[in-house]
Amino acid sequence: MSGFIVGAYAAAPGELDLDPRAEDEWYRHLRAIPGVGGLELAWTGTLHPRGVERLAEVLDPAWGSVVTCIPGTGRTLATDPVFGLASDNTDGRRRAIDDLARVHAEVRRLQHERGDAAVLAVEIHSAPHSFEARSSTESFAASLSEVAAWPWGSARLMVEHCDAVVPAVSGRARLRAQKGFLSLADEIAAVAAANAAISAMQASTQTAAPASATSALRPAIGHALNWARSAIETRSVDGPAAHLAAMVSAGTPTAVMFSGVSPVETEYGKAFLDAHLPVAAPANGWARAAGHGPVTAAENDRRSGLEPTSLLTGDIVQSTLALAGPTGFAYVGVKVGASRTRLTHLDRLAPTLATLAALEHAALTG
Repeated sequence: MSGFIVGAYAAAPGELDLDPRAEDEWYRHLRAIPGVGGLELAWTGTLHPRGVERLAEVLDPAWGSVVTCIPGTGRTLATDPVFGLASDNTDGRRRAIDDLARVHAEVRRLQHERGDAAVLAVEIHSAPHSFEARSSTESFAASLSEVAAWPWGSARLMVEHCDAVVPAVSGRARLRAQKGFLSLADEIAAVAAANAAISAMQASTQTAAPASATSALRPAIGHALNWARSAIETRSVDGPAAHLAAMVSAGTPTAVMFSGVSPVETEYGKAFLDAHLPVAAPANGWARAAGHGPVTAAENDRRSGLEPTSLLTGDIVQSTLALAGPTGFAYVGVKVGASRTRLTHLDRLAPTLATLAALEHAALTG
């Protein structure tokens, strides 16, 4: 792929749904950011409240974007706790598959509007929350096998790992996970089982030349890591690296999205909240904004978009990129929010730009 993925929806002001002019301005800013190869697009029951055609209008025609199903999944779980692709509740699993069918329909419409390469991946998840409902590797694998058989064009299904429930350990009580989906080991097992089933099905129906058969048997489903969510699960800056190494070792396409998290309360929310914090202190040379005159260090961080207490640092971004397998990552990007105190569009994008700058520096110097 060319360029980084930016999950700008996490920083978007609420006015965009109601004000087309404000939305046009927001997307003008996004299209002007150097190095962006596409956006992470949020599924909330639709990809855009005014239709896919409107979304196609504001996207850069050269972008290849990633659809994430986590916003819609989270909203549905609030009122339907057995909903999810990994649910052992038959009706709850079917409702999740039906919801993904609606995602599929809008992805195909966007590909029709902007070309097949307009969507390069769709991130799906192993809901439900294990504190609320039963889930299993077997149920998830069955769902994956079914939905991967749909025609997705150039888009690849990617299982994005969210923080799983961590058992109690000595000196620490069991943590109530924010997402509480399947463990990474269970997700890897489910993806492996689904990919094996898909390959067997393709092989049994393959009648073309051997070269085509080789292409058809490539893994259909991959894994995606959100740095913050793995740090939240493990309460460690080393956890994401361990998770990523396991994904790469599984031999399927792997992607990385960088979000930060803080062990203390910040203007983004409470400690270890999955609030998409920006990167912390800059390494030499990558900060987009530095030196704003006689201001405090805290104000300089704010203007630069940095969060000093974030566990995500420039050095960690660089060491994470170094974990890529021989074929590299399927895509790499940032997903960063904006606190309520950031009001203007450019101010809300400052944390995203700071984190993107760290990623660009790491990619150039790694």
